[in-house]
Amino acid sequence: MTRFSDVIKFIIFVSLSVFYSSFIAFALLLVYIFKKSLFEVKDRPNPPAPLTGNEFGVHKFANVNGIKLHYVEKGDPKNPLIVFVHGFPEFWYSWRHQLKEFSKDYWTIAIDQRGYGQSDKPSNVSEYHVDNMADDINALVKSLGREKFILVAHDWGAAIGFNYVYRYTETLEKYIMIGGPTTQAWKKLVTGSVKQFIMSWYVFFFQMPILPETALRMQDLRAFETMKLGTAEDIECFKYTFAKKDALTYPINYYRAIRVLDPDRRLPRPQNPVPGLFLLGEYDKYISRETGSLAMQELARLEFNIIKGANHFAQQHKPDETNRMIREFLEKK
Repeated sequence: MTRFSDVIKFIIFVSLSVFYSSFIAFALLLVYIFKKSLFEVKDRPNPPAPLTGNEFGVHKFANVNGIKLHYVEKGDPKNPLIVFVHGFPEFWYSWRHQLKEFSKDYWTIAIDQRGYGQSDKPSNVSEYHVDNMADDINALVKSLGREKFILVAHDWGAAIGFNYVYRYTETLEKYIMIGGPTTQAWKKLVTGSVKQFIMSWYVFFFQMPILPETALRMQDLRAFETMKLGTAEDIECFKYTFAKKDALTYPINYYRAIRVLDPDRRLPRPQNPVPGLFLLGEYDKYISRETGSLAMQELARLEFNIIKGANHFAQQHKPDETNRMIREFLEKK
């Protein structure tokens, strides 16, 4: 039976979605009326060079958990395994700096999560529940013949990564999450902190159909230029990937799959916790620093640190500093 409090949450959630969307829909309508050309997206038939060469690794596929996952592999398979999991709106290429740096000492793999890049894209929104993506990672590691590995994840990947930490701790040596807190920490702050509530406006907007995709595609996907993801060529790699038909719909379905009416689920804390690190960019516009202390209260052996000068996309915006902090943590006894 649905609890009364869950119904109230649902009403508030839908109300906020409509509230934010009404403003953006009105703005888009005005733009369409007066400057229709802003909705045009350039045709990109050929992938940029960085996506086709082997500079960052070898492109491979694995059939896991009922879907086909694309990933890029670099480094010696005899070394310890690191799996990199991207966030929104990203794909394997978000980890290009880390693939080059850590493949010197590790077997590194950066995946395209389901719905992204060259991986399968299930059509049902329910297929993008956080549990499914955590299960994808677990199945991939098993298919690679490993029992233990290091997990490094960002944004939505970090939210999925923390889910993985709770459910599959025994498979981890260490883990590093960047720019994405635990589910419980986010829920607590988004309902109890005005700052985090305001920072999370997009979560409500992304519940609506069509509008989020339309807004992100405007001015030839200009949104990717504002994220400070790297050089003009790097940004073109993102535009090529997300200019494809429905390429933004499946990633946005991660937000649409949030189960508002589900009772608050509290996964049992790991019995044998492993060392973890939660990193946050100094100028992150989406996640507040309060999530760090809350996450450390949840998980034993978890450290929290700030990446100086970095925005939300820290591993791309400040790769050298991010890599330094990751390496120091990994080499810590």
